[in-house]
Amino acid sequence: LRRPGPPAIALLVIAATAVAAGAWLGTAYAGTARLGDVSPGPNGWTNRSAPDIILGVDNVSGLKHYTVSIDGRAVTDHVERRGDGLAVVGIRLGDGRHRVSVEATAAGIFGGEIRRSWAINVDTQPPALRVAGVPRGWLRSRTLRLRGLTDAGSQVEVRAGAGVARTRAAGDGSFEIDLQLADGSLPLSVTARDRAGNTTSSSTTLRVDATAPAIDLHAPSTALTSRPLLSADISDTNGVAARRVTLDGSRFQLDRRPPALAEGVHYLKVWARDRAGNETRRTAGSWWTAPSGWEEPR
Repeated sequence: LRRPGPPAIALLVIAATAVAAGAWLGTAYAGTARLGDVSPGPNGWTNRSAPDIILGVDNVSGLKHYTVSIDGRAVTDHVERRGDGLAVVGIRLGDGRHRVSVEATAAGIFGGEIRRSWAINVDTQPPALRVAGVPRGWLRSRTLRLRGLTDAGSQVEVRAGAGVARTRAAGDGSFEIDLQLADGSLPLSVTARDRAGNTTSSSTTLRVDATAPAIDLHAPSTALTSRPLLSADISDTNGVAARRVTLDGSRFQLDRRPPALAEGVHYLKVWARDRAGNETRRTAGSWWTAPSGWEEPR
């Protein structure tokens, strides 16, 4: 094998130096301090009057110098190292919008001045909440529709029994929400949560009965007697509050035989109402005819 000449050796030295320099530059860049995510984030919200303001920093040890201000007021004395970043603690802020500014100097060849400025919003007050549409008595529908007013952008959650529905208030604070329900006595709660996490709730008990009474008539379509036995089953899970039974327009008591009826069509009508006000009506028409030689039962 031929030994490389001076030109080849020079090229090898240059290549090796370039590789080493590239590796060193990569390491230097990776180790340079850089600002990361912040919390609360830009235009973010907090419900704490003295929130911890977190500034993530990659390679925080590479920061040579930094200053932090809020609304132009220096708060660097309230900054502490926390994990891989910095935290501003113990600064009380009034409700409203505030601007956080950070200026820092990073060490190293890739260092230099670093600046970051962003706005945060402080809101420590619970949102207003007004709700309309909650029935004072019985709700005779499986759908509850509520309307109301709260703070703009707040999330509104309605719970009744196992049902849950959510919506977000419009820019003027108005909201409308529908919730599907089952029959029964249900705890109802309406909760508004604003962008900062503050909540306001309203609760009551909802009575739902969307099911009318059940009526099952027992009357023959054709009767071979002038005194057929007429009966009916009337039921309701909420209880039957009132009922009315007529035979050919006259009041009649079920589970008994009427006086002898004339041959022809006769109508049994049953009406029932439950405690919620749901009503059911049923009518049965019976044809009575007596075949030749028929004798009425005694």
